[in-house]
Amino acid sequence: MFVTASELSQLSGLDASYFTDELIQYGEAKTKSLLGFLDEETKTKSYLILADHPRKILELPVLCTVTKVEYRTSSTSEWTESTSYRVIEDLLVFDTVISGSDYEIRVTYTRGYTADNIPDLVKLLIMLVTLQLLETTKPGTVDFGVVSKKLGEFSVRYQIAEQDSICGVIQNLVNLIFHGGDTWRVSI
Repeated sequence: MFVTASELSQLSGLDASYFTDELIQYGEAKTKSLLGFLDEETKTKSYLILADHPRKILELPVLCTVTKVEYRTSSTSEWTESTSYRVIEDLLVFDTVISGSDYEIRVTYTRGYTADNIPDLVKLLIMLVTLQLLETTKPGTVDFGVVSKKLGEFSVRYQIAEQDSICGVIQNLVNLIFHGGDTWRVSI
């Protein structure tokens, strides 16, 4: 698990006994569905490039680290590793393009987190999702009034008029995780 009952207790002011392993796992699963990933994993993605539509730029999955790029032409079955590319944000940019035949590009990448490298902002998202789930299962438990908490290098201060508005806070955190930014003070 990425967060503990103790951390949730510290953030919410509630007793740690409210935060069962099942609730925390459910919060992490819901966070994974919001982000599209959570646990660190290695995957491959293939792109078929047609000879009459050569491409120098391919879109990558968000927030991934490319570990290997290979290609093969339609006339060979052997994969050849490529080193003539750059990653710019979520784009794979090739320095050269194969021309004259169809070819396939296979990109190996990793994304996601371990308990040791999860960013504080993602942890905060998991915690808010878990608190929302607790409030859904036990209405009136969580006070979503004015809250000001610090987690690592991030601090969050929010005032929510009603429980449904926590969805907006969660969505803003998802957007901040995906799109980053240099300003870590978020006013919602």
